[in-house]
Amino acid sequence: MRHCLKALFLFFGLVFAVRMAEASAVPGENRHYYPAGSNYLDPGNFECVKYSDTYSVTTREMFRIKPATAFAFCSLQEDLFQISAYNFRYFDAAGAFISAVPVYEHAYAFGNVVRIFFETPPGAHFMKIEFQARCMNDKEVGEFRVDKFFVLAEGEGRPTGDVTYKGPAPFFPLVGVAAAHYHVSYKEPIMVNDLLAGLRAVDDVSGDVTSRIAMSADEYTANSRTIGAYPVVFTVSDDCANTATFTVNVVVCDWEAPVITGPEVIETEPDALLTESDLLACLSAYDDYDAELTDRIAVLRNDYQDNHDKKGIYQVEFGVSDSSGNTARHIIHIDVKDRTPPVITGPDTIEKTNNEMLYLNEIISWYTAWDNITGDITDWIVIEEDGYSRNPNRVGTHQIKLSVSDHEGNTATLSINIVVRDATAPIFLIDVAKIAIEVTEAGVSLRDLIDLSGLEKPGVVEIISDGYSGNEKTPGTYGVLLKTSQGHYQLEITVIAEEEPTQPEKRSIWKRIGDFFKKLWQGLRKLFQSIF
Repeated sequence: MRHCLKALFLFFGLVFAVRMAEASAVPGENRHYYPAGSNYLDPGNFECVKYSDTYSVTTREMFRIKPATAFAFCSLQEDLFQISAYNFRYFDAAGAFISAVPVYEHAYAFGNVVRIFFETPPGAHFMKIEFQARCMNDKEVGEFRVDKFFVLAEGEGRPTGDVTYKGPAPFFPLVGVAAAHYHVSYKEPIMVNDLLAGLRAVDDVSGDVTSRIAMSADEYTANSRTIGAYPVVFTVSDDCANTATFTVNVVVCDWEAPVITGPEVIETEPDALLTESDLLACLSAYDDYDAELTDRIAVLRNDYQDNHDKKGIYQVEFGVSDSSGNTARHIIHIDVKDRTPPVITGPDTIEKTNNEMLYLNEIISWYTAWDNITGDITDWIVIEEDGYSRNPNRVGTHQIKLSVSDHEGNTATLSINIVVRDATAPIFLIDVAKIAIEVTEAGVSLRDLIDLSGLEKPGVVEIISDGYSGNEKTPGTYGVLLKTSQGHYQLEITVIAEEEPTQPEKRSIWKRIGDFFKKLWQGLRKLFQSIF
């Protein structure tokens, strides 16, 4: 079997090549790959400590190598760095230490080792390196990078040209691995031939047998649009009919998160609480695979609930997940503003007569103001316009405008109409200058004259002005203004001296006065009847 299959490797590059850009800068990932260039030394996987003129270099993690393969570890600048000590260790595919020690050959310069040649043990798939290098001229080093001054490469000589580390190779050696997973979107299915193109098969005797790879089973193609894992099986044989089987489990995925649609900002007022149900009613969710997901939207965080009556901007966060676990988030910013103006309470129309006194401050005292946040703000009422105070008794309509504002500048106004009505009846002026009353011993009082006049029932006549009372016995002419339900009457009473104060004459005076007022009242009554 010496010439038969010693080992069969399948290199599956398609899946891992897709993630190459992400993994290339991560030593923990790169260590699983062969290098893209000749140098196996990834500077990101080495630590260096300097002691005087000596650099101590150690790998952080084991890195991939080929088993039973000739390697050379060399100083790239032999006049600057020589190898003063080294320790190489080897591990199998499972990461177990291999105790076998290869034979090392050395090349020297300036009395120190500058190259080490060896063959990796069979079954060695990983390696760790520790070495110390003596620096002959520290000023020429600058920034130390292991791949700038040293190389670990396949072969028995020092490689030439640019040998800095080029990152991981696109093909991953699947030693002892019977299956792998390839993730693909259900929206972008691949052809099985594309998977085949990503496989490489190498036999250590027959060499590259990639052309012999064949597909033996395919459950993916018929389910390329349905989420799930579907195996595609490949087989390959060497010249001795040794067969290797490799299964690619094609995982059909939905990588796109749902989309929540709805407002990002909602304005409200302190006394208008928005419940979570109110907010959820504003949202909808849709997923490219699961379709409608609106009923799955959940509230993840609610900063608004306990602050709904306080001015400010608060967040309510919502989330929804599809059947693949892709999650979408949506935040609504609740802007709590006081936009409600205060309310001024009081009559919008006030009526008064033109002979009634009503002052502005008394009118204002009838009004109150209330704000939904601050409460009673009656003291903040301001008179914007005053068309009344200068004409309080002028018949007509006069306007007063009040306003009040809350802390947020919300303003309310109220216009008050003051209606001034004419309450003064017309005055009939009657010339009574020729009516004379002779002075008597007792005198004739004004009330006696009114009682005898027959103008109104006793006590109904109102005396507006009286220049007669107190002058009943004093000769002269005196004015009296009376008010009845029929109007105003102006009297002129002339008091003359008494010549012959006999009793019959006194009766004739009363009779004459009574006759006068009776005639006067009859005339006025006829006048009013003709008018009304």
